[in-house]
Amino acid sequence: MEKLLDLLKSFAGFLFYHYKGLYNELNKARDHVPLRFMISDFVSVLRSCGMFVTLHVVALLVFTVLPQGRDVLLIVVEEIAVQHHVGNLLWLLGGAFIWSVVSEYGSRYAIYVTDHSGKSLSNERVQWRKAVQKTIAQTSLLMPYFILLLGFVINYIGENTLTPNQRYWGFGIPMGCMLLLVNLVARAYFLDDKKDGPDEITMNPKSGELVSKKPSGIMSFMRLPKQEMEWCNKLIGIYNDYVFQLRKPSNFSDNINGRYEDFTEQFLNLSPAAQSEFLKDPTKMPPETIVPASFVASPTGVIQDDKPDTMYRWIYQIPLKFYKQLHLQLKIIALTSLSIFFIVSVLPIRYYEKIGAPGLVIFAFACWIGIYSGLLYVDYALLRRKPFSLRLTLTVVLILSSLLNNDHPVRYDSESNYDRRPLMSTHFDNWFEQYKAEGDHRYFFSWVKDTAGKPVPKYPVIFVCAEGGALRTGAFTSLMLSFLQESLANAQDSVYKKLHPDTAKGAEIIQPVVSHPFNFKRAIYAYSGVSGGSLGIAFFNAMAYLTPDSLHKVDSLTNMTNLFFQQDYLSPVIGKMFYGDLINLLLPFQIPVFDRAAALEKGWESGYRRVVTPDASNIFSDNFQKLYTAKNTLPALFINTTEVETGLQCWMTNVRPDSTMLLSQRRDLFNKKIRGGIRYSTVVNFSTRFPLFSPGGNLKQDDETKYHYVDGGYVENTGTATMLEVLQTLKLKSRAFRDGEVVPFVFVLNFSDSREADTKNLSFGNELSEILAGIYDTRAGRSAMAMDELRHYTEDELHGKVIQLCIGKSGSQVPLNWVLSTNSLNNLKIDIRDKWEHREFNDLRNLYILNKDVRWDY
Repeated sequence: MEKLLDLLKSFAGFLFYHYKGLYNELNKARDHVPLRFMISDFVSVLRSCGMFVTLHVVALLVFTVLPQGRDVLLIVVEEIAVQHHVGNLLWLLGGAFIWSVVSEYGSRYAIYVTDHSGKSLSNERVQWRKAVQKTIAQTSLLMPYFILLLGFVINYIGENTLTPNQRYWGFGIPMGCMLLLVNLVARAYFLDDKKDGPDEITMNPKSGELVSKKPSGIMSFMRLPKQEMEWCNKLIGIYNDYVFQLRKPSNFSDNINGRYEDFTEQFLNLSPAAQSEFLKDPTKMPPETIVPASFVASPTGVIQDDKPDTMYRWIYQIPLKFYKQLHLQLKIIALTSLSIFFIVSVLPIRYYEKIGAPGLVIFAFACWIGIYSGLLYVDYALLRRKPFSLRLTLTVVLILSSLLNNDHPVRYDSESNYDRRPLMSTHFDNWFEQYKAEGDHRYFFSWVKDTAGKPVPKYPVIFVCAEGGALRTGAFTSLMLSFLQESLANAQDSVYKKLHPDTAKGAEIIQPVVSHPFNFKRAIYAYSGVSGGSLGIAFFNAMAYLTPDSLHKVDSLTNMTNLFFQQDYLSPVIGKMFYGDLINLLLPFQIPVFDRAAALEKGWESGYRRVVTPDASNIFSDNFQKLYTAKNTLPALFINTTEVETGLQCWMTNVRPDSTMLLSQRRDLFNKKIRGGIRYSTVVNFSTRFPLFSPGGNLKQDDETKYHYVDGGYVENTGTATMLEVLQTLKLKSRAFRDGEVVPFVFVLNFSDSREADTKNLSFGNELSEILAGIYDTRAGRSAMAMDELRHYTEDELHGKVIQLCIGKSGSQVPLNWVLSTNSLNNLKIDIRDKWEHREFNDLRNLYILNKDVRWDY
């Protein structure tokens, strides 16, 4: 760390003296420039490179404000600190270098082509603008590094899940490498300019044209020859026609006018070609005013008017070849950016994981800047005399394509859609008969008694709700269910003991339930998931019920969950979102290979393939409907989604909802709206399409009507509202519920406890913030009300128990993202183990197998 601090001090000193020199230039240039002109000129220069400034602001927000962006940098930290790998770091450093070089060039180039103030402003203001432009361009070179370093610093301040040693290396290595890289780049750029001094200009003996010597230095390729640099800095717009002006004699006093008039008369009597050659002759014209030999004179010759106090003017077209080095740099940057952009867009999913999300994000910013620089070249150079621009054309195409494009259609497979799902109430009764026939699921509950006041045996049934929250709630849900399944099944473990009456001694003693190992998953009838929680219950459902144990690649459900959720599902999304999906925005049709929603689904399919043996079926890529027969007694699975056009929370489910469930025909998507076979992963993704990261899914109907589906959490984020409807329907329709044989135990797996949520004060911009916060927070309000209503109905009407388990402190620090590090998964497992070890202080104590007020009817 001391070496890192020394490097930081050295670099800070270098930057201080460099920017002190820039400040002196600015201070000198502002002489005789009024303050209002200084401000307006500064804003004008920023506007000239507005797109590049905007991208830097966006990057700053992404890496320092947005949690998902900060988490991208945490991937690098945790990979180094926990896994001892540097792959993401290398891609990050490479992308940062390219991003910085392209940013500096793009800012300069945008100023060169758009700023033509040299024709109309005073020399003092022109000098001020040049000083400002130099400062902005050089700051653009350093800005990517500062943004990333600031992101690391913010993460370092807020991160407290790593050990001190992990923090030391996890943050120290990437920040040290970043400082070393920016140090090298800054010195290569800034010292090369000072080391060589002004370039020498000589005459080419063959062409007679003035040429400047080739720049030298490490970054010499990114520097321009003196002549190109001088013309770029004239602020006349490098692709505008150059106008050489000669004052009329009437502009001067009589003692000068005579001699000047003789000169102008002789000069104007020359032929247009001779006039042009005179202006290009280095022996007759000073270097400051000579017209370069490659400039093409206008065939109209001299232009003049009848006013006595104006100028004679000669117009020259500046050929593109004049800016040879500038355009060579541009072509390399633009074509390389475009090539990287298209290559990344079509890469197979597995390659995104190798590059990693940090590198993909950084390279995306570099590619966007490089491509936009190319667009400027097309508009200002190639189309400078055309009545349209490529950027405007692309904007129009974008608008039209948004009207015509069948955006992000839901991914169908080749199978047809045949609805053979059983009615939910009938399905439950069939499931319950099998459950009851197994003979070891009956218990006495002290709070459930007959009319005589005696406990009567009942059958506990488990229902599971899982809240949204990207991969962390998905991993928490699956890890918790796997932990309970494996732990409670181990009846020999002394940890799992239960109070039983010893009638012989007339007292209660603690004894192990050796004869009654508990099969947790067998007692679960229904799941209701939202967003990341849907992925968690779907994965547990796939490995616990749909894939035989003999085909599991690892020896436990917990290890399978760990293996599945440690895969990188963020990189495929970033690889399409920042690259291929931008191409789809400009097309009137959709190219599936560019779709980030499909990339996420394929990522899950690839992840599930890694946890099962080669001869096992990949459940996530299988047809969802064909996984369930008409008479199946597997648990009911409710995947919640939100229908944009109606605002309804809808379902993807393996049972047919009963008519007593509100608007069941409209909300059940398999009823009419889904027109073909659909994969298991696609079903899950109906619920995980949260803003920006995953686009809404489009279901097109036969009458050309389109429905769009986004994250289920838009309406209610815990799954409890759907589970409440399930319980209410079973109470009305199920024979087992009507006969009073069932005691429900509802697990609610949350990211946070809404009962402990802090109320935020609105104190700024209330007229607007009241509206936005009110609309947004109704989502949390609906979730809180649904949770409370479910609790009251379960405990008061059905005499069951609600077991609410929320991610604790260590678990809540897990990034809200589609990628989790080993350390993040370990935090979740620590949190789950802590809940188990302290179950007497949380709702786990209510689970009947652990509840002192429940006795097994053995």
